[in-house]
Amino acid sequence: MSTPAQISPLQAITFKKSDFTDDDSLSLFNQSYTNVVNQLNNLLGFNGPIPVNAHLNLQGNRILNVGAAVDPSDAVSQSFGNTQYGASALKPYFEALGKQVMQTYRRLSDKNQREQYSSFLNQILNTAPTANTSFVDFGAPGGGTISATVTAGYHQRVDSSVVPYTARTDTLTLPTAYSISSIARSGGIVTVVTSSPTGLVAGNGFSATGVTDTSFDGTFAASTVVGTTITYVQGGPNASSGGGNISVGGVYYYNLAYGQSALGLVGGFSSDTWSNRVQASQDGTTIIAVVVTNSSGGDGTNSAGGATPPVTGSAVAVVRRL
Repeated sequence: MSTPAQISPLQAITFKKSDFTDDDSLSLFNQSYTNVVNQLNNLLGFNGPIPVNAHLNLQGNRILNVGAAVDPSDAVSQSFGNTQYGASALKPYFEALGKQVMQTYRRLSDKNQREQYSSFLNQILNTAPTANTSFVDFGAPGGGTISATVTAGYHQRVDSSVVPYTARTDTLTLPTAYSISSIARSGGIVTVVTSSPTGLVAGNGFSATGVTDTSFDGTFAASTVVGTTITYVQGGPNASSGGGNISVGGVYYYNLAYGQSALGLVGGFSSDTWSNRVQASQDGTTIIAVVVTNSSGGDGTNSAGGATPPVTGSAVAVVRRL
């Protein structure tokens, strides 16, 4: 294989008619002409591999008809890659291993190879429900605030090991209250009208407190919201009443980060929903307790830690229980 001629970059030379009547000028022309010829032959590949003094910019165009790779630095075509390294090329090697083809991997669907006691999952924490021993306690409300305490306890990890954490007490601002103008229950559907728009949308949670007929008190999820009128589901006999408030907001999540012994606080949210729990359950943390407040104070029915027993007879949605 020949070696490309070593030439200098092309220079623009302007010849005059008189140059070709002078033998001295003729040698300059021949030198320039030879340089052009060698450069073109190099670019056309007649002098061996085409030398490129800078990177190629193909402007999005393809390189076609690439031959089979020979040296480690050679480029390869898609067909070469498929035939050498694709599924069809690797299949005979896998088949040659027989039943031991996956001998270095765990079969995730095989109950005999599942992880049972490894601790690598301990850092992959979870949203509620979770295994812990906390309760939620409230102080007396006053001045638009209330004291809330999540007791110290133990969190059980996925490998059955337990880690302790300390108690946390916070002074929480009570949520906004909207006066109830009228409230009525018919066929298990409650319609409540408030004195002003609450900002709720369908699916949001809220609390009803201080209603003259206390059977209307509780925490619920809105089915529809049109202006100041809210409907939601509640079992019970048909009835109508007045007084009391609708409380929006006041939901807080206490979580525990991996490797920590102090609880964190996230909130407040307008309602306790799975989407809010996911938002509050940041990477590497798990929810230890849900604390719910309303305009009257702490909502002990819907607040819970891992050790809080289930509440019955209050029509509390499961999504709002820990």
